[in-house]
Amino acid sequence: MLHYLLYTGNTDREIILNLLSALANKSYRITENIIDNLVDDINGKYSVKTNLIIESVIKNGQVVPNKCLEYFASNLFLSDIKEVRSRSFDILKEYSTKHHDKNIPQEVQSIIELEKLSDILDKATDHKSQ
Repeated sequence: MLHYLLYTGNTDREIILNLLSALANKSYRITENIIDNLVDDINGKYSVKTNLIIESVIKNGQVVPNKCLEYFASNLFLSDIKEVRSRSFDILKEYSTKHHDKNIPQEVQSIIELEKLSDILDKATDHKSQ
Protein backbone atom coordinates (compact mmCIF):
# COMPACT_ATOMS: atom_id res chain seq x y z
CA MET A 1 0.00 0.00 0.00
CA LEU A 2 2.86 2.40 0.78
CA HIS A 3 4.19 1.77 -2.70
CA TYR A 4 0.80 2.73 -4.17
CA LEU A 5 0.56 5.90 -2.09
CA LEU A 6 4.11 6.91 -2.92
CA TYR A 7 3.64 6.77 -6.66
CA THR A 8 0.02 7.59 -7.40
CA GLY A 9 0.24 11.25 -6.45
CA ASN A 10 -2.82 10.84 -4.20
CA THR A 11 -0.92 11.82 -1.08
CA ASP A 12 1.95 14.00 0.04
CA ARG A 13 5.09 12.28 -1.18
CA GLU A 14 7.30 14.14 1.26
CA ILE A 15 5.38 12.72 4.24
CA ILE A 16 5.87 9.21 2.92
CA LEU A 17 9.57 9.82 2.26
CA ASN A 18 9.90 11.07 5.84
CA LEU A 19 8.19 7.90 7.05
CA LEU A 20 10.49 5.71 4.94
CA SER A 21 13.48 7.64 6.24
CA ALA A 22 12.42 7.11 9.84
CA LEU A 23 11.87 3.39 9.23
CA ALA A 24 15.22 2.96 7.48
CA ASN A 25 17.03 4.90 10.21
CA LYS A 26 15.53 2.52 12.78
CA SER A 27 16.89 -0.45 10.76
CA TYR A 28 13.50 -1.58 9.46
CA ARG A 29 13.73 -3.34 6.13
CA ILE A 30 12.34 -1.46 3.16
CA THR A 31 10.76 -3.72 0.54
CA GLU A 32 12.49 -4.21 -2.78
CA ASN A 33 9.66 -2.69 -4.79
CA ILE A 34 9.84 0.50 -2.70
CA ILE A 35 13.63 0.62 -3.14
CA ASP A 36 13.23 0.08 -6.89
CA ASN A 37 10.86 3.00 -7.07
CA LEU A 38 13.05 5.22 -4.92
CA VAL A 39 15.85 4.64 -7.39
CA ASP A 40 13.69 6.22 -10.08
CA ASP A 41 13.87 9.48 -8.09
CA ILE A 42 17.56 9.35 -7.24
CA ASN A 43 18.19 12.50 -9.29
CA GLY A 44 14.69 13.95 -9.04
CA LYS A 45 12.87 16.54 -6.99
CA TYR A 46 13.29 14.59 -3.75
CA SER A 47 16.82 13.36 -4.44
CA VAL A 48 18.34 14.47 -1.12
CA LYS A 49 15.73 12.59 0.92
CA THR A 50 15.86 9.64 -1.49
CA ASN A 51 19.65 9.42 -1.23
CA LEU A 52 19.51 9.46 2.56
CA ILE A 53 16.96 6.64 2.57
CA ILE A 54 19.07 4.57 0.18
CA GLU A 55 22.16 5.22 2.31
CA SER A 56 20.28 3.95 5.38
CA VAL A 57 19.09 0.90 3.46
CA ILE A 58 22.70 0.13 2.50
CA LYS A 59 23.89 0.63 6.08
CA ASN A 60 21.17 -1.81 7.15
CA GLY A 61 22.75 -4.42 4.88
CA GLN A 62 19.99 -4.60 2.28
CA VAL A 63 20.68 -5.23 -1.37
CA VAL A 64 19.97 -2.28 -3.65
CA PRO A 65 19.55 -2.17 -7.43
CA ASN A 66 22.65 -1.71 -9.56
CA LYS A 67 21.36 1.70 -10.58
CA CYS A 68 21.96 2.91 -7.00
CA LEU A 69 25.53 1.64 -7.00
CA GLU A 70 26.16 3.15 -10.42
CA TYR A 71 24.78 6.48 -9.20
CA PHE A 72 27.13 6.59 -6.22
CA ALA A 73 30.05 5.45 -8.40
CA SER A 74 29.35 8.24 -10.89
CA ASN A 75 29.46 10.75 -8.01
CA LEU A 76 33.10 9.85 -7.51
CA PHE A 77 33.97 11.30 -10.92
CA LEU A 78 31.21 13.75 -11.70
CA SER A 79 30.63 15.64 -8.47
CA ASP A 80 32.58 18.83 -7.81
CA ILE A 81 31.75 18.57 -4.12
CA LYS A 82 34.37 16.74 -2.07
CA GLU A 83 31.84 15.75 0.62
CA VAL A 84 29.59 14.10 -1.98
CA ARG A 85 32.53 12.18 -3.44
CA SER A 86 33.72 11.10 0.01
CA ARG A 87 30.25 10.06 1.15
CA SER A 88 29.63 8.13 -2.08
CA PHE A 89 32.94 6.30 -1.65
CA ASP A 90 32.11 5.41 1.96
CA ILE A 91 28.69 4.10 0.91
CA LEU A 92 30.13 1.97 -1.88
CA LYS A 93 32.89 0.66 0.38
CA GLU A 94 30.35 -0.27 3.05
CA TYR A 95 28.09 -1.98 0.51
CA SER A 96 31.04 -3.88 -0.93
CA THR A 97 32.12 -5.04 2.53
CA LYS A 98 28.64 -6.07 3.68
CA HIS A 99 27.93 -8.03 0.52
CA HIS A 100 31.45 -9.40 0.00
CA ASP A 101 31.53 -7.87 -3.50
CA LYS A 102 28.59 -10.06 -4.58
CA ASN A 103 25.84 -8.52 -6.69
CA ILE A 104 28.07 -5.58 -7.58
CA PRO A 105 28.60 -4.86 -11.26
CA GLN A 106 32.21 -5.36 -12.36
CA GLU A 107 32.42 -1.74 -13.49
CA VAL A 108 31.42 -0.50 -10.04
CA GLN A 109 33.81 -2.96 -8.36
CA SER A 110 36.65 -1.58 -10.49
CA ILE A 111 35.76 1.98 -9.51
CA ILE A 112 35.68 1.03 -5.82
CA GLU A 113 39.09 -0.64 -6.10
CA LEU A 114 40.56 2.38 -7.91
CA GLU A 115 39.20 4.71 -5.23
CA LYS A 116 40.61 2.49 -2.47
CA LEU A 117 44.04 2.64 -4.13
CA SER A 118 43.76 6.39 -4.59
CA ASP A 119 42.83 6.77 -0.93
CA ILE A 120 45.87 4.70 0.13
CA LEU A 121 48.15 6.78 -2.09
CA ASP A 122 46.71 10.04 -0.74
CA LYS A 123 47.27 8.91 2.84
CA ALA A 124 50.83 7.74 2.06
CA THR A 125 51.61 11.07 0.38
CA ASP A 126 50.13 13.04 3.28
CA HIS A 127 52.13 10.94 5.76
CA LYS A 128 55.43 11.53 3.90
CA SER A 129 54.86 15.28 3.63
CA GLN A 130 54.42 15.62 7.42
